[in-house]
Amino acid sequence: MNVLPPPFSHAEIETSREVSQARLLRVLLVEDNPDDAALVVRLLTRAGYELVWEQVQTEDALKRALARGGWDIVLSDYNMPQFDALQALRTLRERSAHLPFIIISGSIGEETAVAAMRAGANDYVMKTNLPRLIPAVERELRDAAERQERAHTREALVDLQEKFRVVFHEYLDVMIVLDPRGSILHVNHAVRRIMGYEEGHLIGKPLAALWPRRQKAVADAILASVRQDGSAFYSGPFRRTDGSICPMDLQASKAPWGHEEAVIVTLRDVTERQRAEQRLNDEKEQLAVTLRSMGDGVITTDAAGRVVLLNGAAETLTGWSQPEAKGHPLGEILPLTCGEEEEGLCDEFLQEVLRTGDTVTMSRQVQLRDRAGRQYTLALKAAPITTHDGSHSGVVTVFRDTTVEQKMEEELQKASKLESVALLAGGIAHDFNNILTAMLGHLSLAKATPTPSPQVLASIEKACLYATGLTRQLLSFAKGNDPVRRAENLAEIAEESVRFALHGSNIRCHFELAEHLWRAELDRGQINQVINNLVINAVQASPEGGVLHVGARNVVVGREERVATLRAGDYVRLSIRDNGLGISTENLTRIFDPYFTTKSAGSGLGLATSYSIIKKHGGLIRVESELEVGTTFTIYLPAKPDPMPTLENRTAAENSKADASPTGGRVLFMDDEAILQELVGAMLEHLGYAVVCASDGRAAVQLYAEALATPQAFDVVIVDLTVPGGMGGHETMRCLAAIDPQVKVVVSSGYSNDPIMAAFQEHGFSGVIAKPYQMAELSEVLQGVRGGRMKEEG
Repeated sequence: MNVLPPPFSHAEIETSREVSQARLLRVLLVEDNPDDAALVVRLLTRAGYELVWEQVQTEDALKRALARGGWDIVLSDYNMPQFDALQALRTLRERSAHLPFIIISGSIGEETAVAAMRAGANDYVMKTNLPRLIPAVERELRDAAERQERAHTREALVDLQEKFRVVFHEYLDVMIVLDPRGSILHVNHAVRRIMGYEEGHLIGKPLAALWPRRQKAVADAILASVRQDGSAFYSGPFRRTDGSICPMDLQASKAPWGHEEAVIVTLRDVTERQRAEQRLNDEKEQLAVTLRSMGDGVITTDAAGRVVLLNGAAETLTGWSQPEAKGHPLGEILPLTCGEEEEGLCDEFLQEVLRTGDTVTMSRQVQLRDRAGRQYTLALKAAPITTHDGSHSGVVTVFRDTTVEQKMEEELQKASKLESVALLAGGIAHDFNNILTAMLGHLSLAKATPTPSPQVLASIEKACLYATGLTRQLLSFAKGNDPVRRAENLAEIAEESVRFALHGSNIRCHFELAEHLWRAELDRGQINQVINNLVINAVQASPEGGVLHVGARNVVVGREERVATLRAGDYVRLSIRDNGLGISTENLTRIFDPYFTTKSAGSGLGLATSYSIIKKHGGLIRVESELEVGTTFTIYLPAKPDPMPTLENRTAAENSKADASPTGGRVLFMDDEAILQELVGAMLEHLGYAVVCASDGRAAVQLYAEALATPQAFDVVIVDLTVPGGMGGHETMRCLAAIDPQVKVVVSSGYSNDPIMAAFQEHGFSGVIAKPYQMAELSEVLQGVRGGRMKEEG
């Protein structure tokens, strides 16, 4: 084989494709004569081609060259010693149907040439007319490129058709192609899976074949809508071949289909969706029934705090109906108050729920006034409505009317107090008998001597003061149930209450009260009752006596201590520990239940009442106990972290008051007790005042009015708060103020815990003094009132 130049590799062929724009031509020459091959190469080179060529002259060499690929054209001699052009053509066509094949021969006849063309040759050129080779090559190259493009197009079309067929038939929904007249051209496999129809059975039938005959108008209406609007939608029942009904959504629209327009129809089985919708509707109905039947009020709001839903109980309690309330701020529908806090409670509550993402319970009792003006006491909690992405889309607030429950708790507290008073009666009677014995004995000694000694008089005074303190403690313990919380010194209250409750017992007390204790937010009377209940329990659990340990300290819940049921914040913690009999494990979880008791004569109300009181204070009471070892009760009460003044500071402040002498003046004293008129009149005269006494309010008002227009007008009026069968101090004060707006009135009462005594200024009084009192106290109050100072004490 004569090759000019040597054969080229696959890499050379791939590289040569990059310069195809420069008339690169890759030629495979099937030729046994090197001179003829060289002639063809020169001819093509002169025609402007950059040649990459190879000469082969056997069938095996041809096969190897074709296997390497990359040829643009094959030029073959017809007659060669080992095989001819027809054999080369067959070998070529087995591998490529598009590669151009031109025969070059000097002796081929017309019949042979025709046979070669029929066998697949693209052209033949006589060696005697080689110049015709160039246009033949160019033509065949163009035709080959076109054939290749058409082949690629056909392959792409076949591939696209196959993909369309797969997508069409594997589509999960039923898909139908209609011709412009509405007859079915194609259906996919889903029609058999979903509806039971054989695909071939529907071809050529109208769309109405999918409906019962009486519903044929539905299909006509769908097609009419498509023709007019370009699309149509329908949702309804379709019948399967087995007679069952299948709910489906239909969508139809125009689409180009060849040279015409077709209608593409998709049918989606919505059985599962309808079942899910039905389940959702059932759940909504169940929820609606549940909400309607709930005794608690339920209100849901959006994230902005505007009402979305009210249930029946909420409508009843608020006076708003669902349509009226929707869209209004929650604070308008649920106007809550708590003591002096009149506005913003709902907004604060909602913001806390949305900020923390937690269920929040209102620790304080709140009041609701409905649209008709009726007032309820509520227990209330709220929780966020959380979406799938974790954000909060609103708040659900649940509340219930606890007005009756609160009254029942108050009755429980009253009953508990009666029980406690009965238990304390023996000890109090014991102490009062001791006091009376001391007073009577010293009075006997005073009467037995012409001039009583100062020591005897001082002992009588001391016994009276002790009795006064005991009486005030008893009044504080028996105070009413209305919780009025103030910042108080819990250590002082605890010490006073514990000593009071231990009267007559065989238990001594050990106090461990921290210095600089914070002030606790509490109702003094109610906390007094709680401490008395706990101390009485300790006394009853310690029949052989012992020591009661009482401690108080400041704690910060959430930082110093972890208490699961308390919000983080500042508290004062009070603990009362005895070394008595203890409480069994099975009873420990029930001791705060109303009427649960292990005592033969107990009512079981004391600890239940104590639990209720501490809970209403926003605090916590818990218990730890071990049989034969003792019991510890621990109380947490919300605190203000600023310490109470120490006893030394208070004493110094009191001792620093000026001891000014009275400057005289006229005092009108009103009291229904003649013995008190005589006593107080003498005390006032001793202090340098002129005194006029009256037995009731009407007489006092008349005396004051008569003196007002004379130089003998009264400087100060002292009135008793309670006058049986007559005008008392409160009404007297209003009458005097009507006569003289500048009148100075001091209110006095033996009921030191009366609300008027605690807040005398709010009722118009200039001062207050609690019975019994000494002459020094009376002098100080009168000086304060006349000098413009108002002494606040109860």
